Amino acid sequence: MAFAVVLEDERSQERERVLERRSAFHELIPPLSDAAFRCVGFIDPYGHVVFNRLQLPLLVDELRILLPRADQEQRDFIGAVLGLAQKCMERPHLYLRFKGD
Repeated sequence: MAFAVVLEDERSQERERVLERRSAFHELIPPLSDAAFRCVGFIDPYGHVVFNRLQLPLLVDELRILLPRADQEQRDFIGAVLGLAQKCMERPHLYLRFKGD
């Protein structure tokens, strides 16, 4: 269940993409009942979820909390996702889509 994370515009057209090298990010996703993770908990390994730029500061904070729990490949993936999130926060009408298997 590898993830692709896509920076897309309001027409759902892809601007950039980050692919997970191995299926491991899902291991870091806390259960939805964990109130400390209001955004990450909604990432579905088997579906898609889209975040807008108002949600991204929360998502970025939560991803940074996960970094110490991650192995090197997971940290590399999270780092690349954080890069896309930064671009998404800089301009309106951009979205970050997590695509599960």
